[in-house]
Amino acid sequence: MGLDIIAGLVVAAIVTGLAVSRKRVVKLYRIYYLAPKYCNLFLYGRSRSGKTTVVKSLLVGNVPPHEESTAEFKYYRKPVELDLDKTVQVGILDYRGQKPSQVLLNPEIAQYIGKIGQPIVTGLVVIVDLVPELLDPQGNLFSDEDLVEWLQTDAETKIAKRIKTNLDYTTSPLIQLLFERTYSQHLRHVRLLINKIDLLKSAEAKGYLVVPDLEEYVLNHFREVEGTLRKACEDNQIADFSTHIISAKQVNDVRNALDGVLLSWYQSKKKL
Repeated sequence: MGLDIIAGLVVAAIVTGLAVSRKRVVKLYRIYYLAPKYCNLFLYGRSRSGKTTVVKSLLVGNVPPHEESTAEFKYYRKPVELDLDKTVQVGILDYRGQKPSQVLLNPEIAQYIGKIGQPIVTGLVVIVDLVPELLDPQGNLFSDEDLVEWLQTDAETKIAKRIKTNLDYTTSPLIQLLFERTYSQHLRHVRLLINKIDLLKSAEAKGYLVVPDLEEYVLNHFREVEGTLRKACEDNQIADFSTHIISAKQVNDVRNALDGVLLSWYQSKKKL
């Protein structure tokens, strides 16, 4: 419903003698013209960092999500139940391109998250990971067990190499560009998800990785990214920022990180 229809409602109310307050008109405008129809999440991260796995864990259920895709983007849409009486219409844009600049330059993104200058993103989710995906000589992906065994030698060096590829993708200038494309009054939540902790826990249990505190070891590698995201949130007056160390394959890990975003959106829609 656009401004013309809202104006028509106001005129009709006046003709029939009903009082229409300015507050009511503003509320109609917010509901039907400005407010996003979906809780839109924008996923950003390197290829093979676990973005699609996060989507599958969040949208788990018997009914497959509606899906649209391009070479660089995949968009999913599906109702997600928070509990028995709360359902949120969730839209997730999974950025799949190899170049971060595609976030800004690809015009196809507009149909999912809004035009430049008018984005409708509710939550920005930045995903980094700790272990790369590898292929065997036949071109098949390593299983989790194979990846853990791969970490049997030089585990810290291999982990640090993968982390560096993530850091190259989340520099301060790139984060700034990301916020320029996604920020509006609708963007209220930012998450940093550090994925594949399950592989490091398995490697640690086998004695392949020896560190005093695994969580601190992981967090220390991403302090700069965390600080850059926190500063961007402060600059844009976004109060809700948090970091989560997860296994994207674990539904509870993903829901614990993102359910707060969905609940906040649900509550804001109820107030309209």
